[in-house]
Amino acid sequence: DRIVGQSTKSLADILAYRQSIYENSYDIRIIVNDGQTQIDIAHVICRELNKLQKYVSTRGFQNENSLEFIDVVKRGLSPDRGLFVSISFSPLSLAELERLSGLSYQEKALRVIERFPLGTLHPSQLRSIIYSAYGTFLHDDVLPVTHLRKNQYLIETYFGPTASFKDLS
Repeated sequence: DRIVGQSTKSLADILAYRQSIYENSYDIRIIVNDGQTQIDIAHVICRELNKLQKYVSTRGFQNENSLEFIDVVKRGLSPDRGLFVSISFSPLSLAELERLSGLSYQEKALRVIERFPLGTLHPSQLRSIIYSAYGTFLHDDVLPVTHLRKNQYLIETYFGPTASFKDLS
């Protein structure tokens, strides 16, 4: 019984239970790929911990006081009517994107948004916000994809509360 609880439960059951605890307890998330060494993983962790927590406008406005993620989300536009962008953002690699393929829309959104400097917004709060925002959609997939023929697909963007693609933003 090396793993606590394994004598009465399967490893899958134990991991499923722990997953619910882990999802509310982490400070940063990294996606580890096959072949990454311990040194590679340590570099990824350090990069995430050292992200600059500052947002600037696409039109040049810079606030002397750094605006955090939650501030720019609430404001929407910069005072100069530009969009806020993060000074630091680490895009997902192809291998990391492949790891997201089996996740729900909400879980994919969470992992992408977590790449931005979140400031004081804890990932568990972000998870709650995302699930609340997409909880009113009439389709479980949020953006269902319908196969038409061969390599043609249709993405359906009208399942939000106002039946408009704008519900996704």
